[in-house]
Amino acid sequence: MSEREQYHQSVIGKGLTEEDERRILEEEKRFFDHPELSIISQNEREMTKIEQAIISLVLEAGDQIDEIYNAPRFPIPPDNFHIIPGERWPEDLGSCSGIFNSHVQQIAIRETPSRLHLAKLAFHELMHLKSFGKLQIVDDSKLVDSRAGFGIVSRDGKKEYFRLFEEAIVEVLTIDFINRHKGHELFAEETKRTNELKERFGNDVIDNEGKAFFDDNLYYAEVLTNQDGSVKLDGQQFTYSKERLGLNLLIEKTVERDQLERYNVSDLQALFVRGHIDGNILPIAKTIDSTFGEGVFRAIGSIEDPDELVSFIESL
Repeated sequence: MSEREQYHQSVIGKGLTEEDERRILEEEKRFFDHPELSIISQNEREMTKIEQAIISLVLEAGDQIDEIYNAPRFPIPPDNFHIIPGERWPEDLGSCSGIFNSHVQQIAIRETPSRLHLAKLAFHELMHLKSFGKLQIVDDSKLVDSRAGFGIVSRDGKKEYFRLFEEAIVEVLTIDFINRHKGHELFAEETKRTNELKERFGNDVIDNEGKAFFDDNLYYAEVLTNQDGSVKLDGQQFTYSKERLGLNLLIEKTVERDQLERYNVSDLQALFVRGHIDGNILPIAKTIDSTFGEGVFRAIGSIEDPDELVSFIESL
């Protein structure tokens, strides 16, 4: 199996020479090989042994994804993960707790006391890093993504298509990872406590949105004590639920409506993952347009609101 050396695999742009492309990719490779050069590393703290073990498990599982989908081997050094203390976490990221910077090819995670939460964040960002990446030059000199996994960026760099599906695919892979590893010795105690709380409270606890706290998206729960001595439930849930719903609806509808019976649900799910990994989304585009009508795939890709995505797919 071939081996991949960095995230972005090529560069496109008007007047770009082979020498220009080589220079740009070499500069990015320098950041990949030397994470200490990234500004991200300036805010990190040293990982604990437990955190190191969790990152190792995440990397091992990521390599298995490469094997399953016959992708070029893309080993990621553990030093490319950075734990950032809460007080140093950039304010402009808001509630976001994990980021992947495609240009320096580093992953930053806001420190968390939960092992499961750390594993979830790390694997999600790793799946972005292991996806298909291509650069483009816009405005004569600015470097931006042209492809980011399943996502496609317009030639002027101003609009991204299929961003919702890119996040849905990554989160689906992440959910599978957590479900397969939540019984691992690193997470066994947290999983046990979460299950005990779920059994104790069941559907009696409602979150701030009026939904059941212990739904299928919750993977970690704990009891917190407030300053006044009162207690409350807190937890972590899988994200991008609307995006995942839209993706699953499209897959199910396509299988139901495809008169040629080309795929079952598992086959089509795998095709989306392959498009995320190798960038080839043409087979999916042909399948969707031949099933629902020409231009439907592109129309789906242009939708930026998750609720609108679900509504559009429900209308097909």
